[in-house]
Amino acid sequence: MVGFPLYWYAASWEGTPTARPTGTLSQLEEEVVLEGIYQGVVALDPRMVDSETLWLARVIYSETKRASEQELVAWVVRNRVETGYRGERTYVGTALDPLQFSAFNRSNQRRSYYAGLTAFAGAPGWQEALRIAYYVRHAPSERRPFSITTRHFYSEQSMKGRLHPEWSEGRRPIAPPADFEIEPRRFRFFDDIA
Repeated sequence: MVGFPLYWYAASWEGTPTARPTGTLSQLEEEVVLEGIYQGVVALDPRMVDSETLWLARVIYSETKRASEQELVAWVVRNRVETGYRGERTYVGTALDPLQFSAFNRSNQRRSYYAGLTAFAGAPGWQEALRIAYYVRHAPSERRPFSITTRHFYSEQSMKGRLHPEWSEGRRPIAPPADFEIEPRRFRFFDDIA
């Protein structure tokens, strides 16, 4: 696990599991808690969300509101961070890398909205994006749904004035794993783009 915050979980007054800071958890306990967060049976306490997880959530939420798509987009962003793509090794640096994620381009009118989302924001679907971002950041690398060199995607729906970006010319998208329901016109993922 990568820097998993240490918390214990207890039912709140409403019966929903919530996180409380504590000292140490075994690796097995951490994995159980992380899986609970992933499955949505353990609530993600907003106090557990650090700035890097917040930036990952902002990127995936800006790209799509669908959970299965958000998870794959999150893995692409994690791949970029872990491989130092374009020299960026942080989630904030990756998110704000010029011309990489359209919502964070300086000319985008929605940039301040997405950049201003906090762990406590109540926008529809935002808490789900936070949960997915938290899970992907802390998941073991063997949970990665495709190669670590899968660092690119695009959506035909967001392309303005053309069907695909120049970097995808002559390249075939990779098939998402079978357990992810992705419409090809919504998202296409690419491996080994320099």
